[in-house]
Amino acid sequence: MLRSWLLLRRSAPPARSDVKPIQRATARGPYYVDFRARTAATYGHAFIWYGKTSEKEVEVAGLAPAGDTLPYILGHIIFVPSETGASYGDLDEQYLTASYRVLFE
Repeated sequence: MLRSWLLLRRSAPPARSDVKPIQRATARGPYYVDFRARTAATYGHAFIWYGKTSEKEVEVAGLAPAGDTLPYILGHIIFVPSETGASYGDLDEQYLTASYRVLFE
């Protein structure tokens, strides 16, 4: 084990002083996409927020069972109608479990 490590160590290229570290883009564009996840009654839910950073209005896109009349649990057995857009709890910060924002121009 030690011998193979030494062989790999010898074959590694020498360090170069002209190599620059990768820098993250610092652009603060006017648009964003926020990938989000939240808790629900018994299941989690993933969706996105998107819009302009200069506006408070938020657009939401997610896939969820349509309406409140048919229990969503039936989706395990049969096909149920679905809809895109905001569902109950997508705008509430208290249910949020993860969020990752990407800014772009």
